[in-house]
Amino acid sequence: MDLTEDTLVFILNELYANQRDAEFHAFHPRFLIDQCKAISAFEGVSPRLTPDFLARAWGNLFVED
Repeated sequence: MDLTEDTLVFILNELYANQRDAEFHAFHPRFLIDQCKAISAFEGVSPRLTPDFLARAWGNLFVED
């Protein structure tokens, strides 16, 4: 799976910037990649880092009240 500059900008400017109290943690990259791989397998598509898959993976990191 390729990490493009656009994807990195999405992660930083959309996911981290819009999540209250989000901090950088060493496990985030592996978690997001593993989640995107699982989503890709579930959807029956080749593994990819897309904004949609990353947003879905990101949602699994946090619990809403």
